[in-house]
Amino acid sequence: MNIKFTKLQSEIILIVEDFKITVIDERERGEIIIPKNLIIDGEVKDKQHLFYLLKKYFENREISTKNTFKILFNSSKVISLNISSPILDNVDLKSMVAYEIKSSLPIDQDKYTIRFNKLKEKESYLINIFLVPNTVLSGYIELFENLKVNKCQYYYLNSILIENLEFDNIVNLGFENISILNSNSGKYVVRNYYNDDFLSLFNKYNIEYYNAISLIDDKFENIDDNIKEKFNYQSKIYIEERFGVLNKNLRDGSVIFTGNLLTDKVKDRISKLLKDRKLSFNIDYRLLNYQENLNFGKVEETKKLNKIYFFLIGLVLLNGLVYLHLGKVMSKKEENFQNLSLEKSKIQSEVSKLNTEQIKVDSDKLKLKLKEKENINDKINRAKYFEETFNILETEEHEDILFTDYSLEDTYLYVDGMSNSKDSVNKLVEKLKFKTDLIESNVADGIINFKIKIELGALN
Repeated sequence: MNIKFTKLQSEIILIVEDFKITVIDERERGEIIIPKNLIIDGEVKDKQHLFYLLKKYFENREISTKNTFKILFNSSKVISLNISSPILDNVDLKSMVAYEIKSSLPIDQDKYTIRFNKLKEKESYLINIFLVPNTVLSGYIELFENLKVNKCQYYYLNSILIENLEFDNIVNLGFENISILNSNSGKYVVRNYYNDDFLSLFNKYNIEYYNAISLIDDKFENIDDNIKEKFNYQSKIYIEERFGVLNKNLRDGSVIFTGNLLTDKVKDRISKLLKDRKLSFNIDYRLLNYQENLNFGKVEETKKLNKIYFFLIGLVLLNGLVYLHLGKVMSKKEENFQNLSLEKSKIQSEVSKLNTEQIKVDSDKLKLKLKEKENINDKINRAKYFEETFNILETEEHEDILFTDYSLEDTYLYVDGMSNSKDSVNKLVEKLKFKTDLIESNVADGIINFKIKIELGALN
């Protein structure tokens, strides 16, 4: 029996983009090409498929999940905010950040995870605040927990680039996302743009990322000539539109680029357009400083601090009002008694109404959370069934049988494969834990092409 040992590296860096994941370790830099629609604007849409791709990559490259993983992601849904602050201790600083967010942004803070960094100036702090939607962050956390990665750090890509790169402009140029970061006396302004024009083009002509890279660089690609012509025409328009965004938003000075749209031809075009500037297309992510306070996987007690802070503000204001009110009461005589009684009655009435409305709101929230819990449990079970089935399929893949594709629709997993033995296919159907049907089977050149349907959760 052969036993395969995975190699333990010090840390693995994964740069997640909508159509590819760059994997960097001590030995090499690799890529996982992501089919379209699995990740859209930084949000994971198909965790099961992504789980499969990452698991196979780690196994093939002998990467242990016991390593420390740094996950860098980007999304136009992330909100950035810059503020100035007097020199404060960490507790007061966190409270001030929460207060500034509440004052400046019309959002529900409970739907975001918040991190910030601070740059000390003479008598103040310059603070960059980043708010990542929980819908984006939770997808990555759930994915890597399912992969059994127990040392995982999650970073918003732009926050790390801001911390490390001494360039006047930092540009993340992607097929869907464009991030432009401009520096001004240590303060960075982040502009995020999202455009699904290329994704729509991919879906329209059934093109994947690797096809698009070859077509843009005029390399051979086995695609219908009519589709090539239409894609090339439209893609040139989209790329020029992105150059227009760059020209509008770049400040004077040096520029460093990253992103999955940096093909050879695109880099040549940029070099000609910005020939008078200092340019770079290379970032060594292993040398960057990953500050722990920017790790979105780190457990914080920000919300608790927020509540204490707002409670103290409210208490101070309330005390001031009470003393003011008492001062007025002491200066008045018997004639004001009826007015005070009437005011008291009004206040009690308003409090009663407020409590009733709050109870209704809390009840609705509870119902919603229970429904969300049911949905989460369903997703957890589906992921568990998928992983069990995937592990069985892996053990059954040998020289007589090969799996070529799969798709997941609701509770059904469809698996395509090839085999040179009908008995091997029949044994596979019988061996699977969940109810399995052979829905397609045809023979070409002595090879059986088959498709099976597996009902996840329904015992065979």
